[in-house]
Amino acid sequence: MRTKFGHNKVFSLTLNGTVTSGHPTRTTFGNSLRVILYYQYIFEKAGIEHYRMYVGGDDFYAIILDKDYYSFQKTVSTVFSP
Repeated sequence: MRTKFGHNKVFSLTLNGTVTSGHPTRTTFGNSLRVILYYQYIFEKAGIEHYRMYVGGDDFYAIILDKDYYSFQKTVSTVFSP
């Protein structure tokens, strides 16, 4: 069978459980936005006003004041617990 581009179609398959490269909400850009929103919500819910957040895809790093550590830890465990 020939495709509309003139190439021979050898086979077709569906692969479940993967993310297509360039998918707007499931690749690095989408993951970054999602993680930023998650942690902004956590900081607000924990009452943390002073922080620095660094995000790249699903990688997250934050700098917070020592006095906010317990509140952050408790809020994260509440938000992400099943």
